[in-house]
Amino acid sequence: MKHSWYFLLAAGAFLTGCVSTSTFEEKSAELAACESRAKNELAACNAARSETETRLTAANQELDVYRKIAEANKQKLEAVQKQENVLRERMQQELADKSVEIEQLRGQLTVRMLDKIVFRSGSANILPEGMAVLDKLVEVIADSSDIIRVEGHTDDTPISDKLKTKYPSNWELSAARASAVARYIETRHHINPKRLESLGFSEYHPVAPNDTPENKLRNRRVEIVLRPAPEAEAAPAFHAARHLRAWWIAGCLAIAGFVAGPAVAADDTSLDDSARKVGNNFGEMLKGMGQELKKAGGSLSESGKKDDKKEKQSPENAPDKDKDDAR
Repeated sequence: MKHSWYFLLAAGAFLTGCVSTSTFEEKSAELAACESRAKNELAACNAARSETETRLTAANQELDVYRKIAEANKQKLEAVQKQENVLRERMQQELADKSVEIEQLRGQLTVRMLDKIVFRSGSANILPEGMAVLDKLVEVIADSSDIIRVEGHTDDTPISDKLKTKYPSNWELSAARASAVARYIETRHHINPKRLESLGFSEYHPVAPNDTPENKLRNRRVEIVLRPAPEAEAAPAFHAARHLRAWWIAGCLAIAGFVAGPAVAADDTSLDDSARKVGNNFGEMLKGMGQELKKAGGSLSESGKKDDKKEKQSPENAPDKDKDDAR
């Protein structure tokens, strides 16, 4: 009887050993698979982190470019304001008797001179009074790099029969007057002709309806528009927004990977620290970029609002009915 009990105990021990060995092998295989997944995910996280850091470096570089552009635009606006102040100071008499008007709109300065001080009726020969005004103007802008666009404008009065042989219409008269002013600026003050533009607009860009003698007088004018010299265009703003969105998505994926990695490989504490470090750095970087972009666009946005308000109040933006009546 004793021998039977010994036999049963030995058989049980043998079977228990077999089950334990099988369970151990299964657990070992599971552990190896987890370790392999953890290594793969760690490699992916490291790659994502490296790419995100590269994108953040590029973002900082692009942000520096936009910051410089904003600063340059701010300096240009300040220069335009300074020009306007100097011109107003030197042309106090002309501004007082309303023979000259000065206007700043969208970073461009416009000096509007009525034809009564620049030309005789039906003539494109500059009067001495007009030369004096032009001399004051050119003294202020001679050292700048601004493009000087001279525009000739008339009222809607048709050319008289005796002048039609020389000026068949107001197109020719307005163009001749603009050309005369541009030529005077070039020859008298030795301004680089590449900075000069001459345009005739005839009667089709009035600043007031041609319904009274006073309004007709305002429409017979020469305008000198000062605009910044063209520069190489910067990347459009929407590119920055698109890149910022891509960086955000990439960063979120990277951070998600860093957080998921330690959950699989819990014994790798350095990965958890990296996740927090990169996540914090990425968040601070995005916050800083947002503040810088807002700061860079703030002054330009405020200037644009002021210019829009001026443009709405400008006589040239009167309702179409008034323009049609003027024609």
